[in-house]
Amino acid sequence: MKKAKIDFGNDQMVIHERSSAEKFNYKEILCITYDMPYLKLCTTFGRDKLFFYSLKKLITQLPEDFFQCSRSAIVNKRHVTGYYTKNKKTCITMSNGESIPVSRLNKYKLTGIIAIK
Repeated sequence: MKKAKIDFGNDQMVIHERSSAEKFNYKEILCITYDMPYLKLCTTFGRDKLFFYSLKKLITQLPEDFFQCSRSAIVNKRHVTGYYTKNKKTCITMSNGESIPVSRLNKYKLTGIIAIK
């Protein structure tokens, strides 16, 4: 597996793989999750993209609109509608209705995220 090359711009990122390239506007990205051994990028239009890249490296290059809620997920703060705790597990609710788990360490940062909307 070859690692994808990603170009980061002011309002979009371009993912280059072998002989293809795809553009994604930051405002259209809902979340990026680790889907072994790939990353899965989900958009508001239901367009998903699997690519091989480091989640840890990706979060350092994305704009501040993105929040790493666990070791395996990054969410776009613009699409967070709320959060809830059930059975001592905290989850973020996204604009598409999806719930994404939040790590114990990051749940204390959630109050600042909801206010961003």
